[in-house]
Amino acid sequence: MLYLLIVIFLLLGVISLKIRSIFSLRNHYKKKLASLKERAANLEETVDTFRSQLRKIEEAVSETFFIYELAGKLSSLLDREKVITTFEEELNLLPSIDEIVLSPQPKKGYLIFRLATQPPQFLNVKTNYPQVKENLRVIVKMINLCLERISLYEKLHNLSIHDTLTNIYNRRYFSFRFNEEFERAKKYKLTFSLLMIDIDHFKKINDNYGHLVGDVVLRGTVKLIKESIREVDFLARYGGEEFVVILPQTDREGAFLVGERIRKSIASASIKAFDEVLNITVSIGIANYPVNSVYPNLLIEVADKALYKAKQKGRNRVEYF
Repeated sequence: MLYLLIVIFLLLGVISLKIRSIFSLRNHYKKKLASLKERAANLEETVDTFRSQLRKIEEAVSETFFIYELAGKLSSLLDREKVITTFEEELNLLPSIDEIVLSPQPKKGYLIFRLATQPPQFLNVKTNYPQVKENLRVIVKMINLCLERISLYEKLHNLSIHDTLTNIYNRRYFSFRFNEEFERAKKYKLTFSLLMIDIDHFKKINDNYGHLVGDVVLRGTVKLIKESIREVDFLARYGGEEFVVILPQTDREGAFLVGERIRKSIASASIKAFDEVLNITVSIGIANYPVNSVYPNLLIEVADKALYKAKQKGRNRVEYF
């Protein structure tokens, strides 16, 4: 009986230890669970914060992404001072820029663009800002449409003022620039000169070698003329094998030096055209404002007569009156 009581007592002791161990383990896991719940709550708060920040970023991106997408198109098309009157209404929405970003604090009634200039400048486009902000994608589509129209206009405009063979300005645009330079010289009492250049015996080149070779000769001549004049000078194809050069603020003696430089450059060069290597010469006539005339049409006529004089004297010459 005594042994039985001892065994029971020992069993109760073991059971008591087990129970205490279980309660201790339960408390430990309860603390762990509480800690995990706290960490989960903190993590959830962090996730919520991150999601909120992400939403803000997404909103910002959705509002500015397409604006950045336009930057390359705008900088190439609209980096100029002149206003294309055909698209004046559309251009009122578009700045001349290298980069566009939305300002974070637009003024009431304005959409502000920051221009990538040094120092930075800001452009205010008058509009209903809240509506623009809410419908920016629609606005961007409209701007894209405007850009397409402007791009098409620019291409047509360039075609209308350039000679397609030599890629220099044509006679039509020369007339505009000549009158512009004439009025400028007249207004500010400046001088300028006009060179009229003709390739000698060009018809024989076409007859003997063909028009494709003749085209190469024309392009080669243009290249040599460009290398002999300043950036401020204006070169155009006047017609056929004739070219004209406007020399701003250049007197007759200075124009003669430029003409001689062009003549010598062309006479000493060889132009390779397919299997042919050709040596050509040019004749050049000079007219000067105000020495030869104070009327634009007469000035061109004087340059033409000076060119004829150079041809009459044997070609490969520079002449003036």
